[in-house]
Amino acid sequence: MPVWKGNIAYKSVKVRKVGAVLQCTSTLRTDWQVATLVLLLAGAVVTLVAFLIALISMCSGTHRKHYRTVAIFLLTAVVLQACALVLYPIKFIDGTVLQTYHEFNWGYGLGWGATIFMLGGGILFCLRTDMHEDGLY
Repeated sequence: MPVWKGNIAYKSVKVRKVGAVLQCTSTLRTDWQVATLVLLLAGAVVTLVAFLIALISMCSGTHRKHYRTVAIFLLTAVVLQACALVLYPIKFIDGTVLQTYHEFNWGYGLGWGATIFMLGGGILFCLRTDMHEDGLY
């Protein structure tokens, strides 16, 4: 359905047609929505930094030196994303009145899946592999 035929919400902007003019209003009205968005974006930035550190250290051949750094960044991102993924349903359900059944879409499950895999990656980066790798080569 095109924008000009009705009210459509795109992510954090709601677009309405009033007369001949399109009006855009933000759907981020409460503090918890903004906090959830900031936590998720901060987790994404920290994950990107961890990826870049791992990529640069792998290309330069110094990957063993930066295992702990990447692990700390990944575990920090896990904490940020887990806080956001716990905050969102609690405040969302708290804000709705007289509704008892709530179902979140596949993106919420994907967020938990990514957080769990990131936790696994952080744990794997914490393991000491320098003692065992030299014997294999």
